[in-house]
Amino acid sequence: MPVREKVMLITVPLSLVPLVKQNPHLQFAQETPLGIVEGTCLVKLTVLSRVDYSRTMHYLREHCIPATVASNKETGDIHHIRIDSNGHIWNHTTQHEELHVPFTKLIELSESPGQLDAFVAAHKAAIKDPSWENQEHYRNVYLTTQLIKGH
Repeated sequence: MPVREKVMLITVPLSLVPLVKQNPHLQFAQETPLGIVEGTCLVKLTVLSRVDYSRTMHYLREHCIPATVASNKETGDIHHIRIDSNGHIWNHTTQHEELHVPFTKLIELSESPGQLDAFVAAHKAAIKDPSWENQEHYRNVYLTTQLIKGH
């Protein structure tokens, strides 16, 4: 049986692709332009890698790279790194269970008028990806703050 290569998908702003590609532990297979999303030109990088997933996340955080990272590992979780307007890095993980609602739950909710619509609307809001708006600017705020602090 052939060994399946791990695939990791990393979405980042176009301007930060060269910095991501400097990571010596990653083998890049493909770059896919995603266009402009919330004012930020994004690129999806397909990575073929045997690298430790947590090492990749650490590299992205260490270099203050806003990103969305998904892999084909068992959990199916999606990790988000963003920078807020004050230049603070924050992480959010959308877990597999949050993304995939059991069909039986939807059938159960469909039996009560309005409950299914309310559930779907609430679920959609809960799993919405964090915004890409101003991420490159907020990254500059973070880097400037670190320079001033002497870190």
